[in-house]
Amino acid sequence: MSLILIINEKEKDLNDEFKYYFFLKFKAIYDKAFGRNFTRIINIKEIKSYNFKNGDFFLLCFYPKLGELKKLKKYINARYSFLGMNLADSQQYLKEIFSYYAKFLDFCFTGELGESFMYESFYGIASFHHPLFVIRTKNFFEKPTKLDKSNKRIFDFVHSGRIDNERRGRNEIYNNLKNSKIKFLFIGPSKNCKFLKMKELHLNFRKCKFGIVNGSAPSSNPLSKRKITYQHQFKGKIFEYMIAGCVPVIDHAPNSYAFELKEGVNYFRLSDFSKKNLESLLENDESVINKIREENFNLIKKYCSINSLKKQFNLFMESSMLHTSKNQEITIFDELMCKASYDYSILRKKFSFSIIFSGFYFYKIFNKFFSKF
Repeated sequence: MSLILIINEKEKDLNDEFKYYFFLKFKAIYDKAFGRNFTRIINIKEIKSYNFKNGDFFLLCFYPKLGELKKLKKYINARYSFLGMNLADSQQYLKEIFSYYAKFLDFCFTGELGESFMYESFYGIASFHHPLFVIRTKNFFEKPTKLDKSNKRIFDFVHSGRIDNERRGRNEIYNNLKNSKIKFLFIGPSKNCKFLKMKELHLNFRKCKFGIVNGSAPSSNPLSKRKITYQHQFKGKIFEYMIAGCVPVIDHAPNSYAFELKEGVNYFRLSDFSKKNLESLLENDESVINKIREENFNLIKKYCSINSLKKQFNLFMESSMLHTSKNQEITIFDELMCKASYDYSILRKKFSFSIIFSGFYFYKIFNKFFSKF
């Protein structure tokens, strides 16, 4: 029994930092937990030459076309192995794309606990989540960081993440900070943000006292519907902030109790991120902040350890959900719309056969201007 990470990248892509997040980190984590013979990375083109073993777990680290997924599912299951996909942060495309992909998956990895519960309960997929999956600090699982009390924190607040029109709450946070005397750092691939390589994130977080976490999910999907399945998220950046000794400041975080996170002990909660509320946090005594940092490091040792991952994954490999039967029927129209949404959102195409013949833009324009949701 092994974990096989399936990729479709060319050799020139293998050093790309974003690609690293999806499969090279998984490889490093599982090598540490189970030894170097447990996990392999293979290109999708090599799968027919792979020597299968009963019970192998094949994890897709990219999103294939729906037709390709159907064929792959049949091929892998015929060899008494399981097919899965990394579905981290996939809820924005859930209804139009991944609800159909789920019909042809045995398991998935997710980016948060709520996603894991959702895919198991509503789609019948064995789902595995661990906090180590969302930590982008490359060497954390090899050389766990230590709390450096002498570290100078020159910024009061940091926020990490994209800012755009679909994330209006983040725009409001930025404007509130901008109109105050608070020293802040916004990190991300957007205007007014500092763009950093992943290896630079941790050192920049360590320069900040508080890390802002807006728990709301993106507000639209490929068809511009204003209401999606997921409304709230437990952001992985909570753990990244904690590792850097940066105290999380959240409005809400689903399932936080599952990691023993307590308000006032591990994080501060605000009803909103108004200028007044943000400024009030700066009144906390430094001894209070240091105590929270100590508490958070104790939780990190418990929930973000290699031993924790190994124990949980051993249990996951025996999950009864791996053997659930699924209704794989899809109407012609739904499959066409799924392919159109995939072309538009994943492949970033403006036009394709599926986009044109599904009426994709008609539904998108209608929802944008006439739908209340």
